Amino acid sequence: MICKNILLLLAPALLQSCSDNQTSNPPTPPALQASAVTNLQAEHMANFSLKLLQQAAAGENVLISPLSLSSALAMLANGTEGESLAELEELLGGHRDQRNTFIKHYSAHLASARELKAHSANSIWYRDDGSIRMNARFVSASEEFYKAEIKPTAFDAQTTEDINSWVSKKTDGQIPSLLAGPPPPNSLLYLINAVSFDAPWDTPFEEVLTKESPFSAADGTIQPAQFMSSSESRYIKMEQAQGFAKSYAGGGYSFVALLPNEGLAMADFVSSLNGSKLLKALRSQRHEDISISFPKLNLSYRAELTHQLQALGLVDIFTHQANLSSMLESANDAYVSNVIHEAKLKLGSKGTKAAAATAIILRDKCIALPPAIELNFNRPFLLMIVDDELKLPIFMGIVNEMPKS
Repeated sequence: MICKNILLLLAPALLQSCSDNQTSNPPTPPALQASAVTNLQAEHMANFSLKLLQQAAAGENVLISPLSLSSALAMLANGTEGESLAELEELLGGHRDQRNTFIKHYSAHLASARELKAHSANSIWYRDDGSIRMNARFVSASEEFYKAEIKPTAFDAQTTEDINSWVSKKTDGQIPSLLAGPPPPNSLLYLINAVSFDAPWDTPFEEVLTKESPFSAADGTIQPAQFMSSSESRYIKMEQAQGFAKSYAGGGYSFVALLPNEGLAMADFVSSLNGSKLLKALRSQRHEDISISFPKLNLSYRAELTHQLQALGLVDIFTHQANLSSMLESANDAYVSNVIHEAKLKLGSKGTKAAAATAIILRDKCIALPPAIELNFNRPFLLMIVDDELKLPIFMGIVNEMPKS
């Protein structure tokens, strides 16, 4: 069997409506019972994630967590005003107060899921040398709605180790090194979110049915893959794709995969989607007998998303005109320098394990940086090859002129 490109999602219970064949599912916790606000926020999050997918390079694998990115950017929005806030609300959708309440309730809903391990965690790391002073209302909102851990730190090499250790712990070791190198000298603050998900299937694939089959990649190459087989019943039909949903244990979450129609490029299919269309498809599942063949997956994705977010209209926060006055009572020249996102997903016959982390880095353009030492070896110089432990030169020479080739 040759399997074409697939769009896959982890779909929360609030996006499903197949009650006919999901009668064993536990009820959604009261905080997330269907409401106009809940459904609208779900649509906003779906819109945002699809826009990011549409920005991805054609042909490459992409994996993002809308929950992780939205949580980190929503925390950021609580510290912004003016044009910076307006652009964030336009991208994320809706008013920040509604989004705060939704993410607070959804994080509790996630953590309460039965028969699986899942949670979202947040932290704020700020430079503790007196150069900045955090707004008390921003700290209060971060703690109330995001349960954010507030961590003053020296912003040295140890800070990177501490943040990476925190992310690794919150993602069950799946993302051990979100950040690389010590914080830049003019960095002020890190907003961090981490999401983890570890769930067994309600009905596992039978490992004995797994076999190697070809996968037809987007560039036309044929690749070997380990394909699992099963009979499923939750069918999804769209104008340009069809797919299936498979329940995880506990009934609150499902895996969803969508297969674009033969001949339709994945980029064109994703470009045709918006949040409303996607949620309508997920809510319109019907009972059908389906025989599926699906590859085992081990996906990793890491990206610096500044350019993608700017292309989606989020510009002001990345400039020196950024308005972060509701976050910082000092450092008026603070701006966002980087948005780093990393995600992993491993899917097999027994279940799925996934994690994601997002780091938003704030810097100050006004912190004076020492000038770089410049060395231009454009005149005679001494060279050596040195034993690092003994500092013993084992080769040594002088270059007075460029050797003739």
